[in-house]
Amino acid sequence: MAQMQGSSPIEDSILQKKTLSEYEQLFRNQSRTSQWGQDTTIQLTNNIDSEDILAVTSALPESFNLDCRSDMCRMTFSFSESSDASQWSGAYLATLGQSVGRIWSTEITRTDGSTDIVMYGFK
Repeated sequence: MAQMQGSSPIEDSILQKKTLSEYEQLFRNQSRTSQWGQDTTIQLTNNIDSEDILAVTSALPESFNLDCRSDMCRMTFSFSESSDASQWSGAYLATLGQSVGRIWSTEITRTDGSTDIVMYGFK
């Protein structure tokens, strides 16, 4: 997450956690039985290791969880190396096309050096 001008890394971290919590709450309130959600989950899953991504990077997530509901998706991708996470997430975002509209994305670095990319996409 880019640091906001005039804010500290601690303030940025607090804002990131607040935004993540707010999006998670919105997501949990979404209906699970949406045709758009089902179709979009399949489309996003197919993009994970698409030819377009593999043409740019060999990095792939070690695990992932994708779930789309009535008009919002939550996507979590795990990597052992932060450089792989950054490379792959940029390529993945570039391939989303019209599957989702606005995307909010953040990287969460664990104490062991592994990285999770968390994305929320909106219809």
